[in-house]
Amino acid sequence: MKVTASIDGLPLIASGTALLANSELKLELEGLPISISFKSDSGTTRWETQGSEVTGVMFTLFNMDSPKGAGVFNPISIAKSDEEEFFLSFYVDSLNKGAQRVLTYNLFRKGAAV
Repeated sequence: MKVTASIDGLPLIASGTALLANSELKLELEGLPISISFKSDSGTTRWETQGSEVTGVMFTLFNMDSPKGAGVFNPISIAKSDEEEFFLSFYVDSLNKGAQRVLTYNLFRKGAAV
C-alpha cells in the first residue's frame, strides 16, 4: 500500500526521530547529504543553512538547549535547484543541558515528482 502525505501543499518525503548523544546527525536524501548539527554561543535560539543541493546541506541549530523544547513547525527552505526545493521542519527536546537531544524532523520536496 502506497501512502503519501503533504503539509500545507508540500509533499512530505521523510520523517523521523533521532536520539542524539553528540552534536550531529547525518542524513542522505536521494544522494543529497544533509548534516544537522548543534552549537551553543552567546546568541539567541536560531538556525543557519549553508551549502546547496550540489555540495550538500549543513544545517546548524544554535542554542537548542532548553528542556522545554524548541523548533520550527512551518517548513523552512534548506536547499534549492532549478527543478526542486527541499524544506525542513523540526523540534528538539534537550536533556542534561544539551548533552542528549531528541530531534524530530520532517523533510519536504517541492517541484519534483514524488
